Amino acid sequence: MALAGWASFRRAVSLSSRAEYHGFTASGSCTTKNVTATVTASNGTGTVAFSGSISAGSNKKADGSYTPSNPGNYTTVPSTFSVASPCSSVTITPTYGIQINSINVTAGGSYQAGNPPTVSLSGATPVGGTPSATATLSGGTSPGPVVSLTIPVGGNGSGYTANPILTIAPPCTPLSACSGTQATGTASITPSYGVSGIQVTNAGSGYSQTNPPTVTISGGGGSGATAIASVGSGGSYQGQVYLLTSLAVTQSGARAMLQAETAVNYNQFTLGLGGALTLIGPSPVLGTPHSAGFQMIGTDCPTCAPAPAGCNTTASPPKDAIGIYDPTGATDPSAVQTVIGDLAKPNNYIGANSSPDVHNANLGTMTASDLNSFVSAVTSVATNVYGSNPSSINLGTAANPAINVVNGDYSMGPSTGNGILVVTGTLTISGNYSWNGLILVIGAGASVMNGGGNGQIVGGLFVANTAGGTINSPTANWSGGGGNGIQYDHCWADDMLARVPYTPIMSPNGLQVVSLRTLAY
Repeated sequence: MALAGWASFRRAVSLSSRAEYHGFTASGSCTTKNVTATVTASNGTGTVAFSGSISAGSNKKADGSYTPSNPGNYTTVPSTFSVASPCSSVTITPTYGIQINSINVTAGGSYQAGNPPTVSLSGATPVGGTPSATATLSGGTSPGPVVSLTIPVGGNGSGYTANPILTIAPPCTPLSACSGTQATGTASITPSYGVSGIQVTNAGSGYSQTNPPTVTISGGGGSGATAIASVGSGGSYQGQVYLLTSLAVTQSGARAMLQAETAVNYNQFTLGLGGALTLIGPSPVLGTPHSAGFQMIGTDCPTCAPAPAGCNTTASPPKDAIGIYDPTGATDPSAVQTVIGDLAKPNNYIGANSSPDVHNANLGTMTASDLNSFVSAVTSVATNVYGSNPSSINLGTAANPAINVVNGDYSMGPSTGNGILVVTGTLTISGNYSWNGLILVIGAGASVMNGGGNGQIVGGLFVANTAGGTINSPTANWSGGGGNGIQYDHCWADDMLARVPYTPIMSPNGLQVVSLRTLAY
């Protein structure tokens, strides 16, 4: 059984900020006996809000405690109360305070992600209605993978004669409408106990941490089993938990038994695109053509090329024309300024922001090992894997995109391809080329485009230099651009990524001890 993901509860709990008086006292006398007079107060904007009434008997005294007919609704708490004639000289004093407007959290505690606690208030007796509050868990809210599955108390079910099928809902419906991938998992049984173990086999991506996916368990001849999914945002997480038991017996007969719960640590990584062009690494080297027709556009255009089967062609939010990510500094304004300075036609770089649209990309955390592992994941589902400098590759079609991995250098053009192209060496593109899909230059991290033409990369280009096991400066050089360029298209970029089943990397640090206990034996 896997550990759930947890989040700290650090955010203040807020109620409404309305101020109300729920009672008042009157002191003084009216000028006429056996009368009733109205009491009012302004809400700070000149509008009467608080209202009530006082009364005087035969002795003309209005002394006593009263309940207002309208307790008020204020942005500024009133201090002046008006009493109508013939009791205008009576003094009014509110007897109850204002409504609660905030509660401070003094200890955050830990709660399961996506499952905030209920909040109850006790102590002083409320006089104007029972207060209530809603808790919000702090922590990351960016889309992420499913990091664990847990069986709730009483969720084992019964009657199973075979392992049932465990299904994790996709991050959105239909899946083609978002840039996520569907997670998968397995369930196992103990015949006399029901479902006793569940495990994530593919973490997926794009899931909401505040709204984890539903999990269904079906088949196997039984019923009643349930599971809960937890979604993480990055870093490391714990997978399956193992119970280790150790028994020691001395020569004199003394015995001791120790049990340890240990968990497998995984390094969590999801590849993301920072723009039409994504440059990964410090001090990126970029050369751009002076052609007036050359452009990089981060505004989504799912109709710029025939969409792959199943893609929802509703446009996604725009990305930057060029997204830069430096794992050594996270945000490096000098790198952004350097790239902007390298642009021959700054106004031709269009996207989510004003031109030239070059910005640091928020892509979480990544290492050279993460990126190289992703290349391995692409290789595991590749249509074809080639050595360096292949004379030709499977170019695919819009109806049947290809996934090609070139372990080494590759030169292409003029040609038109469809799908995913991974090049671990230097990619050289010449002439009137076109590629509908995602080009990943991960390894040597160098791409060179030569010659003119009107071909486009419709999808995205991702360049990362992982040579030597570290992330180094990437290179992307264009010359003689003509009408070439890059046009972001979520159908050919994000939907292509969704075709790669990426399994997070197990940490080299081995098992982590979750708990220890000594047992009497």
